[in-house]
Amino acid sequence: TSPDRVLSISGGASADTAMIRSEYNDTGYYREFGRNNSTGNFEIRRAQGGSVHTDLVIDTSGKVGVSTTSPLSSLHVAGAVDASPGAAGVHIGMSGNNAAIEFAGTAGGFIDFGPVDDGVDYRGRIRYLHSDNSMRFYASGAGTQTMSVKNSGIFISDGSEASPSISFGNDTNTGIYRK
Repeated sequence: TSPDRVLSISGGASADTAMIRSEYNDTGYYREFGRNNSTGNFEIRRAQGGSVHTDLVIDTSGKVGVSTTSPLSSLHVAGAVDASPGAAGVHIGMSGNNAAIEFAGTAGGFIDFGPVDDGVDYRGRIRYLHSDNSMRFYASGAGTQTMSVKNSGIFISDGSEASPSISFGNDTNTGIYRK
């Protein structure tokens, strides 16, 4: 009738003011989630070494904050990002004073742009390929590559790198020189 070590519920008599806590023995380490009465936000928190850290917040307007208690947009991620993530996925956070989004995949990564209701996968894409260390740009619908950047040069094409309409790789008459 009074277990306060494995699971304890704190707060008022109403279910919307409760925090549910899972505690790890008497060391002060615990996880809890629920409504923060002072802000009205839903929070997931952890305590370590006497300090309470808020890992995730959903504020009263529906904004989600990861590693921040005051999200400023629909999704606000403020934690550090690993400079060399060991797991595939999208890693969002801060790298020093720089905001960072890392796409870690075995083949590369891409960002798509497009309307939500026309049934086309994308209208524009920025893609990086590990296989040839190229950055490729697509426009005018799915599959139409318009430019690629490699260590051998910049290629602007009508759709294929094999026969670009303009190539700055070895063209000394353009004013653009390769290092």
